[in-house]
Amino acid sequence: MTVVKTLRLALPLLAALLAAGCLSLPGHGSASPASPLPTYPVVVEEFGVILERTRAASFSYAVEGTLPGGEPLDATGVHDPEEPDRTGLDRFSEAIKDVRLAGPNLYWVYVQTDQPSALTGHSFLPIGAPGKIQVYSPYGGAIRVNVTADDAGRITSFVVEANEGSSKMRVTTTLSGHGR
Repeated sequence: MTVVKTLRLALPLLAALLAAGCLSLPGHGSASPASPLPTYPVVVEEFGVILERTRAASFSYAVEGTLPGGEPLDATGVHDPEEPDRTGLDRFSEAIKDVRLAGPNLYWVYVQTDQPSALTGHSFLPIGAPGKIQVYSPYGGAIRVNVTADDAGRITSFVVEANEGSSKMRVTTTLSGHGR
C-alpha cells in the first residue's frame, strides 16, 4: 500500500475522531481548562462587627473537647458584657490577624498565639475556658479557629483543632441564648 492510499483511508477516521473530541491537535487541548482554586474573601471588618455584636450581649456557653492524652475538657457559663473578660473574647479579638469567609456563616479566623496577650499575658483559648489550652503554630504563624454565626450575625460556635505528636485535640465552644 502506498503512503497516499494510507492517508486517504486514515483521513476520514482522523476527522471523525477529531470531531468527536477523542483526539486534539497539538497546542489545542480538548480537555476543559483546570478549574481555578477556590478563593476565600477577606472579611476582617465584617467579622469584627459580628464579634462586637456577640460580645455586647449576654449569652450562655458550653465548652467541650478532648485534650491531648485524652483528658476531657468541659465548662459552662454565662457571658455578662458588663463583667471582665471571663470568656476570653476580648483577648481573642486583639489576637486576630486575618479572617476569611469559608462558606455561608463560616469564618476562618487566624489568630496569633505565640505572643502573650497585651491584657493579661495568658492564653485566651478556648473561648469560655481561657488558659486551659495553649496552641501554637510550629512555624510561628497564626492558627485557625473555625467560627460559625447564625443568620442574625451572632457567633454560635468556635472550634479549635490541633495535633500534638500523634494526639489530636478538638475543642468546641457553643454559644446560645444570645441577649437573654
